[in-house]
Amino acid sequence: MKAFFPLKQNSFDSLSAILRNIVLVGFFSLPLIPLFFSSSLLFPFVSSKGFVFRVVTELLFGLWLMLIFLRKEYRIRGSFILWTILVFIGVTTLSDVSGVNFQRSFWSDYERMEGLVTWLHLLAFFLIAISVVKTEKLWRNFFLISLWASAVVSGYSLLQKIGIAPLLQSGTRLEGTLGNASFLAAYLLIHIFLAVLLFFQGLDTHTRRWFYGSVVSLHLIVVYLSGTRGAIIGLFISISLLLLLIFISEKNEKYLRKAAVLGFVVLLLAGTAFFTLSHKFVARGDSTWVRLASLAPNRIMNEPRIYLWQTAWAGIKERPILGWGRENFVYVAEKYYDPRLSLEDAWFDRAHNAVLDQLVAGGIAGLLAYLSIFLAIIYYLIFTKPEVFSRKEKYALLGLLTAYFTQNLFTLDSIASYSLFFSLTGYIHVRSTSAKEHSQALTNKAQHAKAWRNGFIRALAIITLAVVTMLAAYFVNWKAYRANKVVAVALASDEETLSLFKEGLEYKSFGNLEIREQLAMKALALSEVNPNTYQERAALFALAVSEMESQTAIEPSLARHYFVLGELARISGNVEDALNYWEKAVALAPARKDVRYNLASLYQEQEEYGQALVHFKRLYELESKFPQTSQYQYYIDTAFQRYAVALILAGKEDVAEVLMEEKYGTALRAEDEIINAYVARGAYEKVLALWQTRLQDDLENPDYYLALGATYYKLGLRQKAIDSIRAAVNLEPSYQEPAEFLIQEILAGREIANE
Repeated sequence: MKAFFPLKQNSFDSLSAILRNIVLVGFFSLPLIPLFFSSSLLFPFVSSKGFVFRVVTELLFGLWLMLIFLRKEYRIRGSFILWTILVFIGVTTLSDVSGVNFQRSFWSDYERMEGLVTWLHLLAFFLIAISVVKTEKLWRNFFLISLWASAVVSGYSLLQKIGIAPLLQSGTRLEGTLGNASFLAAYLLIHIFLAVLLFFQGLDTHTRRWFYGSVVSLHLIVVYLSGTRGAIIGLFISISLLLLLIFISEKNEKYLRKAAVLGFVVLLLAGTAFFTLSHKFVARGDSTWVRLASLAPNRIMNEPRIYLWQTAWAGIKERPILGWGRENFVYVAEKYYDPRLSLEDAWFDRAHNAVLDQLVAGGIAGLLAYLSIFLAIIYYLIFTKPEVFSRKEKYALLGLLTAYFTQNLFTLDSIASYSLFFSLTGYIHVRSTSAKEHSQALTNKAQHAKAWRNGFIRALAIITLAVVTMLAAYFVNWKAYRANKVVAVALASDEETLSLFKEGLEYKSFGNLEIREQLAMKALALSEVNPNTYQERAALFALAVSEMESQTAIEPSLARHYFVLGELARISGNVEDALNYWEKAVALAPARKDVRYNLASLYQEQEEYGQALVHFKRLYELESKFPQTSQYQYYIDTAFQRYAVALILAGKEDVAEVLMEEKYGTALRAEDEIINAYVARGAYEKVLALWQTRLQDDLENPDYYLALGATYYKLGLRQKAIDSIRAAVNLEPSYQEPAEFLIQEILAGREIANE
């Protein structure tokens, strides 16, 4: 056997050194991922970073497994932090398996690129970090690379502010290279405290310490311009905590305590200025102040975010122990949808609150596991010996944890901040266990030659790991990446759309869920541009319907799929199918007004007025949940008018008139929809009264006289009809020719339209 595998110990030593260096280079490249985005991908900012992170992590993990086969000193040493992370991943896995949709929980989608698969990658990332990056110098270099990358991100964000670089997704708010203002602020927030940490360590040159200060200043400006309320509140609270810790702990540092008191005064003045001067900044249109002002006590309870949290809480109460599974908030948002959220016009997939999202995903067990990670970190920071972490380092790290956790109470997280958090967690693990590991590593190094003496087994293990790593990279990422890229091309062009979508679906990747929805949206968009294109693009519609039906077979409890299918059926003329799909959607998401409105309107078009009335009444009841303020009054009034029209069309004019009398002080309200409803019912006496009311408000409107004339004719009053039409001509001579035609029709006794 040795003749075939003449592998000596020094060969494996050389190989392990090469593997270690490759792993370190790959690991040190990860902080550059936030700089990367590809416009050739669907969801270019999120999916591009997600794919790169996954692929790099998988390759590094495979190499790292080879390394620990070769050298025992790279094997993991335990800590409370490690165990809490393992428990969190274990609970998350259990919640996902027992949740409502494991496929969605495991793979997520292109828009988020999270799911259990990403958490497993983050675990692998953490294990590599605590195994290979074991010295203070390596960690400092890693953080320096990350700080430089963050400076580039902030610089690019400022270019967006002055109009040199484009804002692609966040409107007027800065988004940097992360494509989302909240993601940008969370990413920069961590780097602010990271720069403070390195500054406090005092191990760098004067120039580098100036760099840290510049990075902090730059990031503070960009965080403010991003208008991210959670990050700004997180900064305020974390700085307050830092000042309090300094004041309590630094009893022998009088100047430092005075600085802390001064800092409190500054924060107090800033808070006072916010509450007293915010109206002036809001009046000037400062977007950040406008967003912060929405958190004022008299406004915050009407914030859409509060309604979304209430929706999340309803879902938590249904499945309190292990939750719904990761990525399954969509089920909660549909089932317990708050109609006051309809102004947001979104199908929510997150609660925008880390605690609530963890409760929805993993229940109480998941939340406790999540919080235990923070508690383990705090335990090490507070109870380790002073030689492990200085007081200033503890201040910076505790401030970072506070800011990060606080901002997560208001927004989402992304792979950029997730990976940063896990790297800092790994850093604290290594610092806290370094002395113990160093002595054990020396012993392991002397004894490693005793293990794995059989070169054949070691070589076979390395080859197997290499093959498994490449296969994982292909099946987990490459197919989904190629499908994503193909579909992005299909969405950007109207040429070869059908063949491109078919190609994307043929990869059978986790992205098929997103691809099917994008296919349906593309088919609908093409029809909206030109309704006549349905016949020309029948094959595209057929594919969209087929794929969305496949998706409903996989996810039969999601209203969104039936909603989209109903739209496809309606445009293609399959009214019965559209009604059936929308009935299913309403059953699954009874409070979603857009779904119910489509159903009610289609019933009304089909003259099924009884069915339409049921849904328009419910729409008015849902709309009435809005606060009775000027901001929402339009929506309440519109829903009431639709309800009144439905009552009239269903033959319940008396009920409609009583309601209008109560609301408006008159039983007959001269609105176009009301008039048309009475016309449809043939109630021309009431139509006449309504047009006469209109004329009292505007005696110079020739169109009103024409409509009045048509109504007189319907009532058999020919001369009054002719007089009204001639009155219209007197006001608008250009109506002479059509008016004469109408008069001739009236004299001949022929039917004319009521206009």
